[in-house]
Amino acid sequence: MSDHADELRQRASECVALAQKAILSEVRIGLLVMARHLNRMAEMHEAETQRLDYALRAFNDDKMIREQ
Repeated sequence: MSDHADELRQRASECVALAQKAILSEVRIGLLVMARHLNRMAEMHEAETQRLDYALRAFNDDKMIREQ
């Protein structure tokens, strides 16, 4: 898991904690929406990182085969 995804999830958790303390429902909803977006961003970041890692491994494997 990447540090960036971890930080996004931490911020999402903080939004949820603040939402639990919010008095106004509009504020609570806004914080929960923000938490959802931050969690989605974390998932997208991890997926992109996995795709890039796979592409890099494939590139390196292909390069090693060609050099043999």
